[in-house]
This record gives sequence, structure tokens and C-alpha cells, in this order.
Amino acid sequence: NLLRGNAEGRYRDRAAAAVQVELRSGPIWRRSGLVAFVGAGDVAPALGRLRLDAPVPSAGIGYRFLLDRKERITLRLDWAVGRLGASPYVGFSEAF
Repeated sequence: NLLRGNAEGRYRDRAAAAVQVELRSGPIWRRSGLVAFVGAGDVAPALGRLRLDAPVPSAGIGYRFLLDRKERITLRLDWAVGRLGASPYVGFSEAF
């Protein structure tokens, strides 16, 4: 998926450009943490046709729980908003 908050497979093509920034808090309580993130990107049939003047936006918040300190395995629960609505995300380890 190009950016959290946009439907899986909604933005697909041969070339893509995206940037995401995520602010992670240290542990707020034991092994729990919070994140806030924003991103933008675009897809096109070729690199020369990417339109970075009107990118697809993305933003959201998330919760992190460190499951295994030794292996740094993290459960992540995110709520992201994109151009067409909002979506929840569940995953393991960090998005990047």
C-alpha cells in the first residue's frame, strides 16, 4: 500500500513516489507508545509522469505495544485518514 489511509490497491501503477514522516513517543507506560504520522505520494505509468504538485495525502495516529524486547517485535494499531476516508491498520513491527 502506498500510504496508510488509502484503500489497498487504490493507487497502483508502474512508478510511485511517496514520503512519510512518523513521530514516535518513547514508552508512555511500560511497553506502550504512541505515534502520529503524515504522508503524501503519487503513482503514474512512468517516472516522468508523476505529479508531485497534487499528491495523495495521508495522516493518522497509532498505538504501539512492544511484544518482545529482545527481538524488537511490536504490535501496531493505526487509524489513518486518506483522500477517500479512514481505515484501521493492524501489523507487527514498524511500518518503516
